[in-house]
Amino acid sequence: MKKNSFITSKVLFFFLLIFISCEKVDCRKLISIYRKGSFNIVVKETPLPFSKHNFYITGKSLNTNKDTIYDEENRWLCDYYKEIEIGDTIRKKENEAILSIFKKDTVLNLQFNCNGTNYN
Repeated sequence: MKKNSFITSKVLFFFLLIFISCEKVDCRKLISIYRKGSFNIVVKETPLPFSKHNFYITGKSLNTNKDTIYDEENRWLCDYYKEIEIGDTIRKKENEAILSIFKKDTVLNLQFNCNGTNYN
């Protein structure tokens, strides 16, 4: 009997953990975080999409004209690693949640999307 109640309590704990972790995302909080910061960088190295949490880009800052490394904890930007190539210019302006990727023949303007709503 004790073994069954122990297993039952573990199963209940597991489902409670899943329920809590599946709460809705606070889009307003995220957008206020993602609007902070800015960069304007010509990419010098192909980004390695090894992280889904830290956005890490090496290149030349067009603001300072110096080599730079941009490293920020930002899941939203990490979604676009696959779009970025050497020679692209990537730009994010302060107080905006739009990542612009300037390629040779096109510009991608990628808005932050949360629960089906685009924010900028």
